[in-house]
Amino acid sequence: MVENKVPKARFSKDEILAVQKQFKNNEELVYVLRKYLLDAELTEAEEVELRKINKIAIDLIRKNLIPSIYDNTRIGLQAHTLLFNETLTMTPDMSYLHIEAKMIFQEYMENKFDKLWGEGNKEPISLGSLLPKRPQEQEERHINLLAWQAIVSNIDIRLDEVISFAKSAPIDETEEEKAKRLAKNSNK
Repeated sequence: MVENKVPKARFSKDEILAVQKQFKNNEELVYVLRKYLLDAELTEAEEVELRKINKIAIDLIRKNLIPSIYDNTRIGLQAHTLLFNETLTMTPDMSYLHIEAKMIFQEYMENKFDKLWGEGNKEPISLGSLLPKRPQEQEERHINLLAWQAIVSNIDIRLDEVISFAKSAPIDETEEEKAKRLAKNSNK
């Protein structure tokens, strides 16, 4: 008989709880993380704050920014950097450019998260290096610009989701706390 293991949501209760504890009353820390991910220069104080982010919270953010195939993800919630529909309607040449850009995006994000925990030993890609330059081959310019756009837009979108997770109803609240919260919200 097959063991009944119903897959969980994309993010575990522990991951969401870690994000809530880390960022609920500290949205500024999300902006420090954003600044780091966008290759902006951090102050010494920001560097210290960045190192204080809980590893479980970082794991959720990493999983959200660099989606991968997980065997225990609920059906319909699977995600991966290369699972995107826009290439289905493109010519093979155009599709190639988008796939190359997504691969640069993934490498850039993996390097940033590895570096955050002191695990990175690859030569990192800088965000500025992806901006168009002269002289540069047309194909390379196009791929780099697509990668730059994917990085910048995904960072904002995914970190906005982190803020939403942090502000959502506490995942570990008791029934009594839930009743108080709902009563408070209904009085507004």
